[in-house]
Amino acid sequence: MNGKKPNPAVQRALDILEVISDSDAGFTNAYLARRLEIPKSSASSILRVLQNRGYLCRGTNNGRYKLGFKTLTIGRKLLEHSAIRDLALPLMRDLVERADLTCHLAIFGQHEAVHLEKIVAQRYFKVDKTRSVGEHVPLHSSSVGKALLAWQDQL
Repeated sequence: MNGKKPNPAVQRALDILEVISDSDAGFTNAYLARRLEIPKSSASSILRVLQNRGYLCRGTNNGRYKLGFKTLTIGRKLLEHSAIRDLALPLMRDLVERADLTCHLAIFGQHEAVHLEKIVAQRYFKVDKTRSVGEHVPLHSSSVGKALLAWQDQL
């Protein structure tokens, strides 16, 4: 960073989004406050803003927060404006056509590989259980991670 201290409210909001993104069932305000070691009142105000803006939704029955559709919209826009993806797609399509195998495009994340695109070969279309776009996978235990590590000096 450029010597400035990060804004604690922004840090907390991002922490909340990251924790919630790892859950299918969602989390309550009390759980998030405990897990992130922040005051419940701070968690409440951040959750309210994120919910009002569409980044989170709250279950009416259980009060648990889950990701809202605004997060999907932002993620989709990232992909739509990705120069790497635009350059790779024609090559990926050609590779899938020639090899009749599924092709993945991934980049280095902070400490993992992040899937940017996937083209599934026709013969595997109904049974494909490989990683989805946006998923993070360990570098040491995934094929895309190992490929990135093998070629990292040339990247």
